[in-house]
Amino acid sequence: MIAFAATGMERDALRATLAGCFFVQGVIALVLFWADGLLTRHVGAAFVVGVPAIVAGTLGGERLSTRLHGHAFRVAVLTLLGLSGALAIVGAITSSG
Repeated sequence: MIAFAATGMERDALRATLAGCFFVQGVIALVLFWADGLLTRHVGAAFVVGVPAIVAGTLGGERLSTRLHGHAFRVAVLTLLGLSGALAIVGAITSSG
């Protein structure tokens, strides 16, 4: 994502590229999880619970992205990327040990 954001792509091209990458990543992960027997009822329940958040995020992102252009869009993307990375690091630190 950092590489795509750094290329200077236009907003719509960046969003479409990322959506395609996330879709392919999700399909590959799903196949690998299934092959390893990791798809359980608990995983299915967590997915169902998460669907409203996915829909809300997608619709909210659609509305917000039409209001952000150029530099403001890039700053928003990089800010969210930084926050996601920070949360991943905190999660990894707090869950180890």
